[in-house]
Formats: sequence, C-alpha cells, structure tokens
Amino acid sequence: MARRLGLDRVRSTDAFVPWLEERLSREPAPLYVDEPRRPETTGAPPGMPPLAGSLTLWHRALSETFPGARIESALDVLVELRWRKSPREVAVLRENARATVRALRAAAGRIGPGTTQRRAEAAVVSACLESGAQGPSFWPWTMSGPNATVDRLVRSFFDYEHLDRVMEPGDLVRVDIGCAGGGYGADVGRTLPVSGRFEGAQAEVWDLLVEGYLAGLDAMAPGVSLSEVRAASRARIRGLAPELESDAAREAARLLDDDGSWHAHGVGVESGEEAMAVLREGSVLAYEPMVAVDRDAFYLEDMIAVTGDGHEVLSAGLPYRSGEIARLMEGSRSGGAR
Repeated sequence: MARRLGLDRVRSTDAFVPWLEERLSREPAPLYVDEPRRPETTGAPPGMPPLAGSLTLWHRALSETFPGARIESALDVLVELRWRKSPREVAVLRENARATVRALRAAAGRIGPGTTQRRAEAAVVSACLESGAQGPSFWPWTMSGPNATVDRLVRSFFDYEHLDRVMEPGDLVRVDIGCAGGGYGADVGRTLPVSGRFEGAQAEVWDLLVEGYLAGLDAMAPGVSLSEVRAASRARIRGLAPELESDAAREAARLLDDDGSWHAHGVGVESGEEAMAVLREGSVLAYEPMVAVDRDAFYLEDMIAVTGDGHEVLSAGLPYRSGEIARLMEGSRSGGAR
C-alpha cells in the first residue's frame, strides 16, 4: 500500500494510539490535523451516524484520548495539497460524479405534488448504492418550496427532522446531492419543478441563472482566478438584464450581480473543500450559483475538473435550460413510478 500511495511507510490503524502515545512521551510535539468546517456533526435520520462532520468527531476523539497534546490546524497546507488532484483522483471523482448524475435523475422521478422530501432522498441513497458507490457523501438535500432558502438550508446541516415537507404544485426543489466512493465525495445539483416544468416567471429566472453560470464555466482554465470566473458570470447577467420581461427576473439579475451569489468550493476527500484563488490543472471544484426571489429559490451545481487546456464537466449529462429540465422531469416520471 505504501508503494501504491507514494508513501515511505504505512502503519495499521491498530498501531495508531500506541505509536502516538510513545511519540508524545518523548517530546510534546503538536498534532497537526485538518480543521473542521462546522462546529457540529451533520444531521442525519435518527439512529444513523453523521454522514459529514467527521473531522469534528476526529478532533474530539484526539482531545479525549490525548488530553496533554497540543492540536493545531494543518488546514492551509492541506488546502494547497488538495487543490490539485492527481489523474487517479480525478478518475475517482469522475465516477462519483457519474453516480451522482444517475442519483439526481432518480430523484427527479420521485418529485411531484404530494410527494415528501424523504421519498426523494430515499431515491438518491438507493441510486448511489445501485451505481456502486459507498452511499451518499452527505445526507441528500431535496428541499422543496421555502425549505430551499439559504437560512433553512444551513440549519438542515444540524437538524434533520424539521425539514421534511410535502411538495406542492408550483414548488421548486433544490436537489443538492453527492455519491461517495473510493474515499472521495461528490457534489452536484439542479433545481427541479414539482409541477414538471417551471411556471410563469420561474422559467425566465432559471434560464438567466443558467446563462450566467455557463459564462463562468466557459472562463475556467489553468491560471484563471475564481474572481475572473465570477466576473464572467456577472457580465453575462448584466448583458441580459435589459431584455428581461418579468419583475422576478429583473430582481434576480440585480441580486446575481454580486460575487456572493456565485459560490465555488473544492471537491475531494470532503464534498466541500476550501478553494484557492486561482485555478490550476488538476483542480476539481463545484460552481454553484444561487438566488432567491419571493418564495422561489434557484440553484445549479456541477463538478468541474480543470484540464491543461480548459476544463471538463465531470457531472456531464444533466440538463441546463428550462425546456431541457421539463423533458428530464417528463422522462423520469414516465420511466419509473413515484
């Protein structure tokens, strides 16, 4: 294993505690570990261990087992190390992304009026396993209507039960999911309409978001900064703003002309890793713009690998524009019972 991983030596996990106890007895050296992104472990159905937040548990276990040790963050070093993936890592992430695409299509087949969020979540978990993944890389988000707004999304990291909801006609559902495998995660998503198609101004807002997203995607290449990617997305939104017809789309354009609406993060060992400022060949990231207008929340996310001459969408195969989303919903519903 050491040779395969490019390491000098690999020790059994059974030897970890004795080895560390012996080392700490000789010198009070600090323990450099990764830094948790959240202070709590992620909410999951009752009786299940958390699917994310393992670093929080790791910190807690180290502190309790070695109370005299000084634990320090190695986050800066790890962020730089993880920002550039090897070809083998990219291949694993590509397989995870493909499994996640299949899981998202499975969720689309469950979404409809009268369906609970839990049923759509179950479809995601099942599809991840059926695709050969180890399971979800975080508990699936299939947040409908008001549950898809950012304040409720953030709370859902810590509280599973309060966010189940029956989907209603006209609702939009944020499907934000990932399938894990090979020690790596995934993070992919779309906004899907409960009624099968975006209604009224929803379609104009969604297609506006897509146009801005695709402009940012086109800008991705080695040496390009994330600020430049976001600037490309915002410029496209500003260019389309004078042609918008609905008040909702004009409000969305105003909100989207802000870097905060164009979120990006790394994807690797964790489904959400810190991103560095500049793209490099081998970087794998998720680009996920989002905007909320009135009761409707819109969100889009792909996994992208930066290549030597541009980029590759690892989660290829999912639709973008409103008409394509409607065809996905129609095909998913006819292809399997909800």
